[in-house]
Amino acid sequence: MATFGSFALLIALALAAYNLLAGSFALRLLATGQPARVSPERLADTARRAGIAGFVAITAAAFALVWSVFANDFSITYILEHSNRALPGAYKFSALWSGQEGSLLLWAWLLGTYGFVLRLTHKTDVKLYAYAGTILAGVQVFFLAIINFAAESHVDRSINSAGEFLQTNIIGTQVLLDAARERAVKRFVQVSTDEVMGSLVENDETYFTEASPFAPNSPYAASKAAAEHLVRAAHHTPGLMGDPRPRI
Repeated sequence: MATFGSFALLIALALAAYNLLAGSFALRLLATGQPARVSPERLADTARRAGIAGFVAITAAAFALVWSVFANDFSITYILEHSNRALPGAYKFSALWSGQEGSLLLWAWLLGTYGFVLRLTHKTDVKLYAYAGTILAGVQVFFLAIINFAAESHVDRSINSAGEFLQTNIIGTQVLLDAARERAVKRFVQVSTDEVMGSLVENDETYFTEASPFAPNSPYAASKAAAEHLVRAAHHTPGLMGDPRPRI
Protein backbone atom coordinates (compact mmCIF):
# COMPACT_ATOMS: atom_id res chain seq x y z
CA MET A 1 0.00 0.00 0.00
CA ALA A 2 2.93 2.35 0.68
CA THR A 3 4.23 1.83 -2.87
CA PHE A 4 0.75 2.43 -4.25
CA GLY A 5 0.42 5.68 -2.30
CA SER A 6 3.86 6.94 -3.37
CA PHE A 7 3.13 6.11 -7.00
CA ALA A 8 -0.24 7.88 -6.79
CA LEU A 9 1.47 11.02 -5.46
CA LEU A 10 3.98 11.01 -8.33
CA ILE A 11 1.16 10.58 -10.86
CA ALA A 12 -0.75 13.42 -9.19
CA LEU A 13 2.31 15.69 -9.45
CA ALA A 14 2.78 14.85 -13.14
CA LEU A 15 -0.90 15.51 -13.88
CA ALA A 16 -0.88 18.81 -11.97
CA ALA A 17 2.25 19.90 -13.85
CA TYR A 18 0.61 19.06 -17.18
CA ASN A 19 -2.54 20.89 -16.11
CA LEU A 20 -0.46 23.98 -15.26
CA LEU A 21 1.69 23.97 -18.42
CA ALA A 22 -0.99 22.97 -20.93
CA GLY A 23 -3.55 25.27 -19.34
CA SER A 24 -1.16 28.24 -19.36
CA PHE A 25 -0.18 27.62 -22.99
CA ALA A 26 -3.82 27.27 -24.08
CA LEU A 27 -4.82 30.50 -22.32
CA ARG A 28 -1.88 32.31 -23.93
CA LEU A 29 -2.95 31.09 -27.38
CA LEU A 30 -6.52 32.20 -26.74
CA ALA A 31 -5.34 35.62 -25.56
CA THR A 32 -2.94 36.28 -28.45
CA GLY A 33 -4.78 34.46 -31.24
CA GLN A 34 -1.53 32.85 -32.44
CA PRO A 35 -1.94 29.88 -34.81
CA ALA A 36 -0.98 26.48 -33.41
CA ARG A 37 -1.07 22.84 -34.44
CA VAL A 38 -3.39 21.99 -31.59
CA SER A 39 -6.60 23.90 -31.01
CA PRO A 40 -6.28 25.95 -27.78
CA GLU A 41 -9.79 24.88 -26.81
CA ARG A 42 -8.81 21.23 -27.13
CA LEU A 43 -5.57 21.81 -25.23
CA ALA A 44 -7.46 23.57 -22.44
CA ASP A 45 -9.87 20.65 -22.27
CA THR A 46 -7.02 18.13 -21.90
CA ALA A 47 -5.63 20.29 -19.09
CA ARG A 48 -9.05 20.25 -17.42
CA ARG A 49 -9.24 16.46 -17.70
CA ALA A 50 -5.74 16.15 -16.27
CA GLY A 51 -6.90 18.17 -13.27
CA ILE A 52 -9.81 15.77 -12.72
CA ALA A 53 -7.49 12.76 -13.00
CA GLY A 54 -5.10 14.45 -10.56
CA PHE A 55 -7.89 14.67 -7.98
CA VAL A 56 -8.45 10.91 -8.36
CA ALA A 57 -4.73 10.27 -7.84
CA ILE A 58 -4.53 12.45 -4.72
CA THR A 59 -7.65 10.76 -3.32
CA ALA A 60 -6.01 7.38 -3.92
CA ALA A 61 -2.89 8.51 -2.04
CA ALA A 62 -4.95 9.80 0.89
CA PHE A 63 -6.93 6.55 0.96
CA ALA A 64 -3.69 4.55 0.97
CA LEU A 65 -2.43 6.49 3.99
CA VAL A 66 -5.67 6.12 5.98
CA TRP A 67 -5.89 2.43 5.09
CA SER A 68 -2.32 1.87 6.26
CA VAL A 69 -3.03 3.68 9.54
CA PHE A 70 -6.04 1.48 10.31
CA ALA A 71 -4.07 -1.60 9.23
CA ASN A 72 -1.31 -0.63 11.73
CA ASP A 73 1.33 -0.80 9.00
CA PHE A 74 4.25 0.41 11.13
CA SER A 75 6.71 -0.35 8.33
CA ILE A 76 5.73 3.16 7.12
CA THR A 77 7.73 5.65 9.19
CA TYR A 78 4.96 8.27 9.16
CA ILE A 79 2.52 5.83 10.76
CA LEU A 80 5.12 4.69 13.27
CA GLU A 81 5.56 8.33 14.32
CA HIS A 82 1.89 9.31 14.51
CA SER A 83 -0.13 6.23 15.45
CA ASN A 84 -0.19 3.13 17.65
CA ARG A 85 -2.42 0.09 18.12
CA ALA A 86 -4.17 1.50 21.19
CA LEU A 87 -5.48 4.65 19.47
CA PRO A 88 -9.28 4.87 19.03
CA GLY A 89 -10.55 4.97 15.44
CA ALA A 90 -11.20 8.72 15.40
CA TYR A 91 -7.64 9.44 16.50
CA LYS A 92 -6.26 7.00 13.95
CA PHE A 93 -8.12 8.88 11.20
CA SER A 94 -6.63 12.16 12.45
CA ALA A 95 -3.19 10.78 11.60
CA LEU A 96 -3.99 12.00 8.09
CA TRP A 97 -3.16 15.55 9.20
CA SER A 98 -1.20 15.04 12.43
CA GLY A 99 2.21 15.23 10.73
CA GLN A 100 3.88 17.47 8.18
CA GLU A 101 3.51 15.18 5.17
CA GLY A 102 -0.05 14.18 6.07
CA SER A 103 -1.07 17.80 6.57
CA LEU A 104 0.37 18.73 3.18
CA LEU A 105 -1.47 15.79 1.62
CA LEU A 106 -4.72 16.95 3.22
CA TRP A 107 -4.29 20.47 1.83
CA ALA A 108 -3.45 19.07 -1.60
CA TRP A 109 -6.59 16.93 -1.45
CA LEU A 110 -8.77 19.88 -0.40
CA LEU A 111 -7.40 21.92 -3.31
CA GLY A 112 -8.00 18.96 -5.59
CA THR A 113 -11.59 18.64 -4.36
CA TYR A 114 -12.29 22.30 -5.04
CA GLY A 115 -10.65 22.02 -8.45
CA PHE A 116 -12.64 18.86 -9.21
CA VAL A 117 -15.94 20.65 -8.57
CA LEU A 118 -14.71 23.68 -10.52
CA ARG A 119 -13.74 21.60 -13.55
CA LEU A 120 -17.00 19.65 -13.57
CA THR A 121 -18.97 22.92 -13.74
CA HIS A 122 -16.63 24.63 -16.23
CA LYS A 123 -19.40 25.31 -18.76
CA THR A 124 -20.75 28.04 -16.48
CA ASP A 125 -17.92 30.30 -17.66
CA VAL A 126 -15.35 28.34 -19.68
CA LYS A 127 -12.65 31.02 -19.84
CA LEU A 128 -12.91 32.13 -16.21
CA TYR A 129 -12.91 28.55 -14.95
CA ALA A 130 -9.93 27.76 -17.18
CA TYR A 131 -7.94 30.55 -15.51
CA ALA A 132 -9.04 29.38 -12.05
CA GLY A 133 -8.19 25.76 -12.82
CA THR A 134 -4.71 26.69 -14.06
CA ILE A 135 -4.00 28.77 -10.95
CA LEU A 136 -5.18 25.92 -8.71
CA ALA A 137 -2.92 23.55 -10.64
CA GLY A 138 0.06 25.79 -9.90
CA VAL A 139 -0.68 25.72 -6.18
CA GLN A 140 -1.10 21.94 -6.31
CA VAL A 141 2.25 21.54 -8.03
CA PHE A 142 3.82 23.41 -5.10
CA PHE A 143 2.19 21.21 -2.44
CA LEU A 144 2.78 17.95 -4.31
CA ALA A 145 6.41 18.80 -5.04
CA ILE A 146 7.02 19.38 -1.32
CA ILE A 147 5.27 16.11 -0.42
CA ASN A 148 7.28 14.12 -2.97
CA PHE A 149 10.69 15.70 -2.55
CA ALA A 150 11.08 18.06 0.40
CA ALA A 151 9.01 17.01 3.44
CA GLU A 152 11.40 16.18 6.29
CA SER A 153 9.51 14.62 9.15
CA HIS A 154 10.89 11.09 8.70
CA VAL A 155 12.93 9.68 11.57
CA ASP A 156 15.12 7.76 9.13
CA ARG A 157 16.00 10.94 7.23
CA SER A 158 17.01 12.65 10.45
CA ILE A 159 19.47 9.82 11.13
CA ASN A 160 21.12 10.22 7.74
CA SER A 161 21.03 14.02 7.71
CA ALA A 162 20.44 15.50 11.16
CA GLY A 163 21.60 19.02 10.27
CA GLU A 164 18.45 19.88 8.31
CA PHE A 165 16.25 19.01 11.28
CA LEU A 166 18.41 20.90 13.77
CA GLN A 167 18.26 23.97 11.55
CA THR A 168 14.50 23.78 11.02
CA ASN A 169 13.29 22.69 14.45
CA ILE A 170 15.80 24.40 16.77
CA ILE A 171 17.15 27.47 14.98
CA GLY A 172 13.81 27.97 13.25
CA THR A 173 11.94 27.93 16.57
CA GLN A 174 14.34 30.47 18.07
CA VAL A 175 13.90 32.75 15.07
CA LEU A 176 10.13 32.63 15.59
CA LEU A 177 10.52 33.29 19.32
CA ASP A 178 12.75 36.29 18.63
CA ALA A 179 10.22 37.68 16.17
CA ALA A 180 7.39 37.12 18.66
CA ARG A 181 9.34 38.90 21.40
CA GLU A 182 10.10 41.91 19.21
CA ARG A 183 6.42 42.26 18.34
CA ALA A 184 5.17 41.66 21.91
CA VAL A 185 3.18 38.58 20.95
CA LYS A 186 1.17 37.44 23.96
CA ARG A 187 0.52 33.85 22.91
CA PHE A 188 2.95 31.50 21.15
CA VAL A 189 1.72 27.99 20.24
CA GLN A 190 4.41 25.35 19.68
CA VAL A 191 3.38 22.20 17.79
CA SER A 192 5.54 19.23 18.76
CA THR A 193 5.37 15.43 18.58
CA ASP A 194 4.98 12.53 20.98
CA GLU A 195 8.38 11.30 19.75
CA VAL A 196 10.01 13.63 22.31
CA MET A 197 8.83 11.19 25.00
CA GLY A 198 10.28 8.13 23.31
CA SER A 199 8.36 5.03 22.30
CA LEU A 200 5.61 2.90 23.77
CA VAL A 201 5.60 -0.88 23.73
CA GLU A 202 3.68 -1.92 20.61
CA ASN A 203 0.98 -3.89 22.43
CA ASP A 204 0.93 -1.73 25.55
CA GLU A 205 -2.27 0.20 26.29
CA THR A 206 -0.54 3.00 28.19
CA TYR A 207 -0.44 6.55 26.86
CA PHE A 208 1.89 9.49 27.01
CA THR A 209 0.75 12.37 29.22
CA GLU A 210 1.90 15.93 29.81
CA ALA A 211 3.90 14.60 32.76
CA SER A 212 5.78 11.95 30.76
CA PRO A 213 9.56 12.52 30.82
CA PHE A 214 11.47 13.43 27.69
CA ALA A 215 13.32 10.47 26.15
CA PRO A 216 13.94 11.22 22.44
CA ASN A 217 15.38 8.32 20.45
CA SER A 218 16.29 10.03 17.18
CA PRO A 219 17.81 13.32 15.99
CA TYR A 220 14.36 14.38 14.79
CA ALA A 221 12.80 13.78 18.21
CA ALA A 222 15.77 15.40 19.97
CA SER A 223 15.43 18.53 17.81
CA LYS A 224 11.71 18.79 18.64
CA ALA A 225 12.49 18.31 22.34
CA ALA A 226 15.07 21.10 22.14
CA ALA A 227 12.46 23.35 20.53
CA GLU A 228 10.08 22.63 23.41
CA HIS A 229 12.78 23.58 25.92
CA LEU A 230 13.39 26.86 24.07
CA VAL A 231 9.69 27.71 24.19
CA ARG A 232 9.52 26.79 27.89
CA ALA A 233 12.54 29.00 28.61
CA ALA A 234 10.94 31.88 26.71
CA HIS A 235 7.77 31.47 28.76
CA HIS A 236 9.48 31.38 32.16
CA THR A 237 12.31 33.89 31.63
CA PRO A 238 11.28 37.55 32.08
CA GLY A 239 11.78 39.58 28.94
CA LEU A 240 11.95 36.71 26.48
CA MET A 241 8.25 36.82 25.60
CA GLY A 242 5.20 39.05 26.02
CA ASP A 243 6.77 42.24 27.39
CA PRO A 244 10.17 42.60 25.71
CA ARG A 245 12.98 44.38 27.50
CA PRO A 246 14.16 47.63 25.92
CA ARG A 247 17.24 47.27 23.75
CA ILE A 248 20.46 48.88 24.92
